[in-house]
Amino acid sequence: MREKEFPPLIPNGFKDIKETDLHKEFVAPFNQGEDHRTNLLIDFNRFLNEFKALGLTAEVWIDGSFTTFAPDPSDIDVVFYFAINDIDTLSGEKRIKYERLFQSRKFIKNLYHVEVHYAERNNPQEIAEWAKTFGTWYDNVTPKGIFRLYY
Repeated sequence: MREKEFPPLIPNGFKDIKETDLHKEFVAPFNQGEDHRTNLLIDFNRFLNEFKALGLTAEVWIDGSFTTFAPDPSDIDVVFYFAINDIDTLSGEKRIKYERLFQSRKFIKNLYHVEVHYAERNNPQEIAEWAKTFGTWYDNVTPKGIFRLYY
């Protein structure tokens, strides 16, 4: 069964934001007493801190009910675009951390409430697939916006 769909926070296209904008974009538009979205954002920031410890560069797209007017989204959907060569250079603890963050999806979703995906930065086919998935409503036709971070 599909979740009820709420209008997107931005109607279409990309909106580039900084990590410092996350609260303003995803929590502030809602009632001030909104603990649920605040807690999701706290978990997402914890996930991002783990990611930043890897020292990788990435383009990050944010989607899901968290990017809509849904009052109680269950998680935050993201896709990270990496250069595969950068991943291949990770070793030791960083490699283990990368594998935990990006290949243990069920564990990460339970721990951080983040539905994480990743793709090759220079693969037009993967970018097009995620643009369609993240850039349209459930009908795969009606456009909706995608928030984007850069690291």
